[in-house]
Amino acid sequence: MNERVYWNNLDHWSVSQLYLLVKDQLGSLNQRIDAVSKLEVLTNQNFKSTVDFFEKMEKHIALERYTGEDLLSARKLKGYSQQTVGWKLDVSKQFVSEMERDSKPLTTKALRFIEDCGIQRPSEPILVDKTALKTKEL
Repeated sequence: MNERVYWNNLDHWSVSQLYLLVKDQLGSLNQRIDAVSKLEVLTNQNFKSTVDFFEKMEKHIALERYTGEDLLSARKLKGYSQQTVGWKLDVSKQFVSEMERDSKPLTTKALRFIEDCGIQRPSEPILVDKTALKTKEL
């Protein structure tokens, strides 16, 4: 795995964990506010409201769920060439190659193609403890 893909996967994992912290209302209010600020930086977005936050984050998580490796696996599973996949996705063979190398983002049609082939990402470990957080009494 090349370093860029590793860091992209790490960033996606961090985004997923921070999003869970906010979504499940874990931690203190200040911790959740900090998480939202970090998510704005990691996703390069500006959240205008709570609804805007959840809409943008759900879309971001869905788009980041698959990688170029998944597109390559789906293509090989079907026995298709990059040219054939390009025709199906309305992109060039070169663009398919770039998506498979993670140098271009996956298109919506590519995501659908991966899902239709039954490729699923392994569940990422959830390190956020979902038990109620207790405040320390002084």
